[in-house]
Amino acid sequence: GEYARHGNHEACRVLLEAGADPDGGSMFSPSPLCYATNSSYSTYEDALAVVQLLLKHGAKTGMSGAQQDFPGPLFGASMNGRTPLIKPLVMAGVPLESTFASVTPLGWACATPSAGSTHSRWRNDCWDDQHL
Repeated sequence: GEYARHGNHEACRVLLEAGADPDGGSMFSPSPLCYATNSSYSTYEDALAVVQLLLKHGAKTGMSGAQQDFPGPLFGASMNGRTPLIKPLVMAGVPLESTFASVTPLGWACATPSAGSTHSRWRNDCWDDQHL
């Protein structure tokens, strides 16, 4: 989780190639995928590299057990204005209709001042015209 949180994609790659569980950690803490999307400790590029590595190695995109008390990976990306991370998550199966505290990821992004011009960023970073 800590390597994912800090965007250390090289350490993540080494661990995953050595057989580390891409969902490693506890049922009572966010998954590495959540850490990668929700952290402000890494650049977008580093976070995207970690997200792609975790998905490539089979990271689960859903939340289970006590993890449901945390925002999922799509929410982390949305709430923090990290729109480049959204498309790979959705392409990996995270539903856009999912909710956290009864709000969708786009709703969270629009309500978060740090997300900037959220709707246009979602449009530009997440989808081409055929998906709108």
